[in-house]
Amino acid sequence: MSNLKTSHLLPSLGLAAITLLATGCAPKLSQQECLTNNMYEMGLADGNAGKSMNVFTKYQSDCNEYHVQLDQKSFQQGWSEGNRSFCQPTTAFTLGKNGQPYPVVCTDYNTTTLRNEYNRGVQVYQRIRL
Repeated sequence: MSNLKTSHLLPSLGLAAITLLATGCAPKLSQQECLTNNMYEMGLADGNAGKSMNVFTKYQSDCNEYHVQLDQKSFQQGWSEGNRSFCQPTTAFTLGKNGQPYPVVCTDYNTTTLRNEYNRGVQVYQRIRL
């Protein structure tokens, strides 16, 4: 009987996990944060962290509750700069070496070089695991 109860929880837990991954586990913005955060700096930090530009939608959703319109253009400018910094061959290599997924946020850059460095890192990861 307990297995039956557990099996009903699994779809809910899967949905919760997907939701957390999609939002990057980002906490909800408070009213104060919505009013005072520098959107360029937030975009820069998110870009440097390899987050998707789509995280802005989550921020705006949080701030809609307080009727605050965020500056998407500033966020995008910061994110683009951070993303450019993140999407480097050394980052791709490190992600592969650590067994992490390929950085899909790096589609606007030299993907051949990034993919080669990522694959080189994956080879190191696989050798270490053997």
